[in-house]
Amino acid sequence: MMSPVACAAPFPFNNSSSPHDADTDILKYPEIVKKPRKVAKSADKFFVLTSKEAFEAKLQHEREKASRDLIKQQRQAMKQKKIQKSW
Repeated sequence: MMSPVACAAPFPFNNSSSPHDADTDILKYPEIVKKPRKVAKSADKFFVLTSKEAFEAKLQHEREKASRDLIKQQRQAMKQKKIQKSW
């Protein structure tokens, strides 16, 4: 008795899976869909400051930085005192 593989006819399709081949594929390749590019909304992210607002924002930033630096120095001084007490 022959095995089913030996008596089966050769595969009838020549699907080489390339859309540029001359033979017909079993499934047609879908058309390329060109999607519109997303436009950057960079104009929405930024706003124009007047010179007075910009100056005030800069001063506020400097005050906050000075405050953070002062707190940091105080914290480091406390750590130094704790280290000196433990010795």
